[in-house]
Amino acid sequence: MSKYIKPKAAKTHKYLAIIALFLLLFNALQGKLTILLLRSPNAIAIVQAFAVLLLIVYMIVEKHLSPLDIRLQWMDVLFLMTVAVMLITTEDYSGNLSYVLRYCVLVIVVIVLKYDESLMEIAIKFVILFGAMHVFFTLWFYFDKNFYLSYIYPTFTTLQKQHLYDQVVYNGYATGLADHYSANGINISLAACVFYVCFFKTTKKVQKVAIALGFAVALVTLFMTGKRGALVFALAAMLFTYVICNKDALNNKIIKLLLIVATSGVVVYLMSFYIPSIGATIERILQTIGMGQEVESDVSNGRFELYTYAWNMFLQNPILGIGWREYTNDVSIYYHDDSALRDAHNVFLQLLCETGIVGFLVFVTLFVSAFVLTVYVIRQIKRCGNLFPAEYSTYMAFSICFQTYFLLYCMTGNPLYDMQTVYVYILAIGFSACIYYRNKDVLKQATPLQKAKSKYLK
Repeated sequence: MSKYIKPKAAKTHKYLAIIALFLLLFNALQGKLTILLLRSPNAIAIVQAFAVLLLIVYMIVEKHLSPLDIRLQWMDVLFLMTVAVMLITTEDYSGNLSYVLRYCVLVIVVIVLKYDESLMEIAIKFVILFGAMHVFFTLWFYFDKNFYLSYIYPTFTTLQKQHLYDQVVYNGYATGLADHYSANGINISLAACVFYVCFFKTTKKVQKVAIALGFAVALVTLFMTGKRGALVFALAAMLFTYVICNKDALNNKIIKLLLIVATSGVVVYLMSFYIPSIGATIERILQTIGMGQEVESDVSNGRFELYTYAWNMFLQNPILGIGWREYTNDVSIYYHDDSALRDAHNVFLQLLCETGIVGFLVFVTLFVSAFVLTVYVIRQIKRCGNLFPAEYSTYMAFSICFQTYFLLYCMTGNPLYDMQTVYVYILAIGFSACIYYRNKDVLKQATPLQKAKSKYLK
């Protein structure tokens, strides 16, 4: 072949993976837009199935991967065990089918992710895009309430509108496209976290400035949502990520001080949901500076009663629980109110209540194993200097940040049952599992790079 003739580029089918991940993540992270565009649950299910089919075709055509080539890793097995817990303990298969299928879809993505690490780059870009969209819509609707009340507000259900009108008009919360200010707080906190991670791991100056601007806007927007938990846990996750991912972070006295203050703040905040007197003290402080509710109100927003009910139900069915997602149905009967269809606002308590000790141990084993694996991989990558691609640092920072955020939020919220949080969490675990699987031999043999020594240098 002549040196003046460029060889024809090999044909690629990367577009199949891009479309598949776009459809899957758009469905999870832009739930309201998905409903507005597709209208019916059946159409949404068809699109999900189509996305999975595209991903399978891509892996077969581009990577020549057959089912016989797939090797399940420990993390894959744990994910499959959580699916088994859902199916075994479920009493209402028709009611839970949608969640279980969507959960399984992303488990499939995680299982095949380790055979093509370029999927991580595609996925993280879509997370940034959809997070930025939430920030944009939140700011737009906040400053243009007439448009929101005329065109967006009427698209919600009657029950959702009752809550939204109070939150938007009377409380001044920024709800964006979400059906509740809490859900939008989670959406914006996810956006802030991913901007934060990309800022510290981006070296190009123009990109760094753009990402810094995006992070600043997302952080301000997060304050506007009025969601305290999302703000506290996002900031704590960011600080923890910085400490874990930077070698000399703990040598800095300011970082040490911030870490101590942040840890103490998170602990006190979490305790306020379980010890009424602490919650009342925090409310009095906030009320003094004009940010709190009346002290006479329930500082836990009804969580104390939900916790007690979940614990009592667990004691009645300690081994296998009352059934996956049955807590929501039972609590509505307990309150004699259909509008009380809500979760326990503590994932660990709800897992004990619904799946018993058996299911609880399976899920907690997944949570702990994934977190330990992620910290291990980050530690080894830090020790090995430039032995690994630079983008690995971004992927692992993304993983530890979202895992930390998710686990903290499990103490006061329902991230396991909210599709936008559980999807990003599973994806974050997938990043760690992928990098470990593809580099496990190198990671195990990794030793710190030795600094040059000389008898002439002190």
